[in-house]
Amino acid sequence: MSVAFSRDSQYAFTGSADGSAKMWDVNSGQEIRRFGRNWEEAQGFFPDETGHASGVRSIAVSPDGSVLATVGDNAIIIWDVETGEEAGQNELPRGVNDRFDRGG
Repeated sequence: MSVAFSRDSQYAFTGSADGSAKMWDVNSGQEIRRFGRNWEEAQGFFPDETGHASGVRSIAVSPDGSVLATVGDNAIIIWDVETGEEAGQNELPRGVNDRFDRGG
């Protein structure tokens, strides 16, 4: 699992083993938004949905808080934070995913 915080520390963004990312209100602990797959989708019940098929290894939020990036499945996915929709996706070269996992 990975974690990133908005610049104002009001929101936390988490990436998890089920392939989803979530936005949380730090003060209330409430989930605000889910990005990508949920558990059922990760099990293959909804194969056409957006997101990573397996775990999110790394997560980052833009300085203005409008864009979220997740890394997993040898791909980086860009998300619109306001809508929760996928804004773009790029395949990563083989081995790059492991570098994100080690923090380097």
